[in-house]
Amino acid sequence: MPVEKYFLGANSYSGFFSLMDRLQEPGRLLFILKGGPGSGKSSFMRRLTKQLGDPSAELILCSGDPDSLDGVIFPSLGFAAADGTAPHVLEPVYAGVSAVYADLSRFCDWYSLRRREKEIRLLSDDYRAHYSLAYAALSRAGLKSPRRALSAEERKAAENIASEMTGQEPGAASPAKERFLSALTCRGALTMPPAEGGGRTVLLEGDGDFASAVISAAAERLGGTLCRDPLRPERAMQLISPGLTIAAKSHFFPFPKSGAETVFLPVPRAPEPETELLEAAAELEKAKRSHDELEVLYNPFTDFDEVYDAADLLAARMRAQALTSGGK
Repeated sequence: MPVEKYFLGANSYSGFFSLMDRLQEPGRLLFILKGGPGSGKSSFMRRLTKQLGDPSAELILCSGDPDSLDGVIFPSLGFAAADGTAPHVLEPVYAGVSAVYADLSRFCDWYSLRRREKEIRLLSDDYRAHYSLAYAALSRAGLKSPRRALSAEERKAAENIASEMTGQEPGAASPAKERFLSALTCRGALTMPPAEGGGRTVLLEGDGDFASAVISAAAERLGGTLCRDPLRPERAMQLISPGLTIAAKSHFFPFPKSGAETVFLPVPRAPEPETELLEAAAELEKAKRSHDELEVLYNPFTDFDEVYDAADLLAARMRAQALTSGGK
């Protein structure tokens, strides 16, 4: 089974939007990683993934830089790890039960690092400035793409399309888990290939709010993974379920799967504000360059051998705990 890759954060019209709180669900222990840039958070999570070799693992990509990780979930072992620093700050809901801290800053020689204070301050301020410019562009894009309220007749039509498409009635499946399959990143608009293989793929051609109503109604019938629109997180954009994948068609976020059939909705799709979106992506790219330079400054002061040893120890403990409790 392919490793699932999703986002739990989004650079939206209204700023950063996070679903990271979904990681603290009953029956799962979350390790909240704290530490500055270059302190080994992403390296820690990749090491965990490699050591455990869990085929059910789910990688949570960073919405700003998809080459970096925001989190990793191990469903069969009942635990997860995630970056708990800004902008997706995480704190335990039930300390020691739903989540615990893992402080990676203890592996950094902070006393020596202070010799680079001036450079770190300049790069950190530059990084934040580019994010501010990106969100300003996104805000302008949002003004050009207002949300449309559906009429009662349109909501009924969306329900009928979902019933016809799925062959099911509402409540026929367990609630869908929520993720983002798409994100506006430093590499531009990105949609990850869905891990679920085979089955029917349907693209909805038409108004995004109407498509959202169809996809949400389908999720009530099929369950699976309901993926939100990264620009307007209140809207659904894709549904990934066994045997059927449904996605709202978008020129800016093309769906990366061939052989899809198109269903034309009764309301046409509005133009996407691509100029502002491209401007935002360009600022995110500049922010990544500043962040990369920050990591270059921090890395020499981080003991990565200690980071990897800590990841190995956690992997061993979680595997032993799963075996003791009868897990896989």
